[in-house]
Amino acid sequence: MKISKKLSDLNADRWQSFGKPNNASGPAAICFRGHVYQGFEAWSMDKQALNWAQKHIRILSGLYGLLRTLDR
Repeated sequence: MKISKKLSDLNADRWQSFGKPNNASGPAAICFRGHVYQGFEAWSMDKQALNWAQKHIRILSGLYGLLRTLDR
């Protein structure tokens, strides 16, 4: 596979730290940092809204598969 040295180094560093205890963990909708999750603002939801999201919203992750918003 031909990729740039910069991209290769970035992903090597990611895999080195993947799964280490110091990595942030918590509900998927709060831990993910993409534009969609920033707009979703799960961190600002009350308990009722989080429960609704847990029942109705699904996140498709290429790494973890299908997740609910509060899955860890």
